[in-house]
Amino acid sequence: MVDNFELIKNYIEKQMFDREHGDCYYVQLLRRQADDPLKNGVKDPKYHGNMHSRSIKDYLIKSPEHLEDVKEDIIALCNMFNVRAYIRLNKRNYKNIALEMMKHIAEQCASGETYSSPFHLVASACGECCQAGKDKTWIVDLDKEYLPYEREIIDIICECEPHKKKIQEEIEISHGSDCLGITYGHSDEETKQKYIDRNFFIVPTKSGKHIICKPFNKLTFQQLWEKSENLKNIKMLDVHKDNPTILYVPDMK
Repeated sequence: MVDNFELIKNYIEKQMFDREHGDCYYVQLLRRQADDPLKNGVKDPKYHGNMHSRSIKDYLIKSPEHLEDVKEDIIALCNMFNVRAYIRLNKRNYKNIALEMMKHIAEQCASGETYSSPFHLVASACGECCQAGKDKTWIVDLDKEYLPYEREIIDIICECEPHKKKIQEEIEISHGSDCLGITYGHSDEETKQKYIDRNFFIVPTKSGKHIICKPFNKLTFQQLWEKSENLKNIKMLDVHKDNPTILYVPDMK
């Protein structure tokens, strides 16, 4: 079991979040083919077909308190249907979701297509309407084979722009005065670690971890990966620009 409710709630409490104007986070309960319980050795047809995963229920979380309110329901549904709960940590917005739905309906009208069920429109719009702006984050997916190199991977990201420049700026500030030195660290390494603590968010997954951080230069990341003695012979891990991370995983049946 993986339960990240408290971790995620504490994270979103610290984010720039405009409740008054409809900011929200998108939560999905997904039935994955990979989690097929194989009842009596036979594949469950509900887990199979053309889709890699199927949504059981979606939520738009408008506050940390709202997440706490629906926690019990989400856990009960995950346990009942043997599904995982995911959350996108790049915020959405009610207004933009509505506009995206209207855009799709208008395009469908203009094209003369046969109308299909409109129930999928909310999920489709929520998936596309990232409103994080300058607060947008990426997910670096550490499967179990990468876990021994977690710190080195974070260090490589820190050598990529814009993180490298921001860390250097904080180091220069820390050299300016004792007062600022206390804020940023008494040594360059301490200053870097304080930057990492503030800007890198680690989320446990079923078989590894997700590193949540601001976007970085992927070309530099690849070049540094290929130069690493520990990593150069390992396939470069996946970096996702707007994927969900784990909120809850039950003990799979």
